This record gives sequence, structure tokens and C-alpha cells, in this order.
Amino acid sequence: MRLLRYALFALACVLPAHAQPFPLPADVQSPEDLVRATYETIPRAPGANYPWDRSHSLFLPNALQIYTEPGTGFFSVVSPNQFQRIVDTYTTIGGPTDFSSPQAIVTAAYAAIQREPGQDYDWRRFRSLFLPQATLIPNTEQTGGSFAVQTPREFADWADSFTDVGGPNDQGFAEEEIHSVVHQYGNIAQVWIEQCSHYPWLDNPMPYFEAIQGFLAS
Repeated sequence: MRLLRYALFALACVLPAHAQPFPLPADVQSPEDLVRATYETIPRAPGANYPWDRSHSLFLPNALQIYTEPGTGFFSVVSPNQFQRIVDTYTTIGGPTDFSSPQAIVTAAYAAIQREPGQDYDWRRFRSLFLPQATLIPNTEQTGGSFAVQTPREFADWADSFTDVGGPNDQGFAEEEIHSVVHQYGNIAQVWIEQCSHYPWLDNPMPYFEAIQGFLAS
């Protein structure tokens, strides 16, 4: 038994034991158990993650969820994995202070990508700062001269592709604001940042890269 669809209703499919794609949780033995277990995966404590592993175990591999875009009324049919990525994007891990001002959003973005040697980037917090339709454009010096428009998740995957966390050359990473200018018109703001990249954990943490970055917040 697994969920095939989940929206305002749930459709459960009962399969013989040998046809189950992977073991059911021991506490799920009926359609009522299935719905109860699904709702139990929704609450989370402040700062905690959703129990996605348990949530995914309740769905068939080809299951679908109907997701309504907040504030628009539009809906999409998505897989459980796609639903997780959407929810994680909307979920604020860093706390309400991350959104107290346009400058605070930028500060939180820099904090999310700062890491000590051996540590991962805080991509959950980073993605939570962006609207689902947001895009990022890396510096062409970083992309070998090519112009790339990326989603926050694509940007994270791109950065992870050349980051050797815990490797012999891992020196951590940090970007630091040197100067900023904020232009705000109603609920739209543009933040221009002069920043530098450096390795603050070295004995001589001199900047090795300086750039101008622009952020558009709404």
C-alpha cells in the first residue's frame, strides 16, 4: 500500500507484499494508517528539517502530488521529490531575521555559502532566500567565459561540482561585503554589493577575488 496521489484527498493502492517496491513502515498497515502517517510528516520544530525519508516511503515511485502555488491559485502535478524541492525552497531555516530587510537577505546569502574546511555549504538556508522562479548568473570568470542563467538549485549543484569538501586542498570559503548600496521602490529593492572572496581560516587570509554583485528582492 502506497500513496498514488495526495492533495485534498488521498488514493491508496493496496499491493501484495511481494509487489511492494520497498518495505512499508511497520506502523502503516491500513489506508487510515497511511493518511495518519502522511500528516505526521508535516509538523516540524523551528529550525528542524521535514522527515522526507519517511514521507517518501509512503509513496509509490510513480506517485503524484497536486501542489498549489501560494498566492496564485495555480496548481501543478509533481512527484514527491519535486514536492520536497518546492517545500524546501519556501521553508525558512535561518529564521525571520533573514528577511527583515533587503540587506538582511543578502547578508544571509553570504552566511549560507560561508563554510569552514570540511563543512558543506548551507544550501537549505540559501535556497530559502529565493522565490521559486528566481535565477542566478555566475560571474563569467567563474564559468570559463560562458554566460549561464541558473536556478538556486542549479547554482548549488554547479558550486558543489568543483568543491572538494574534506579533500587535501579544501580551504573552506567565504565572501565578505566591502560596501553596499540599496535602492528601494515600494516592495522592490536592488542591492549592489562590492565583495571579496577569501579563505579566512588561513594564516594570511588575503582576498583572492573581488567583484560587484547585484541582488533584486521583492
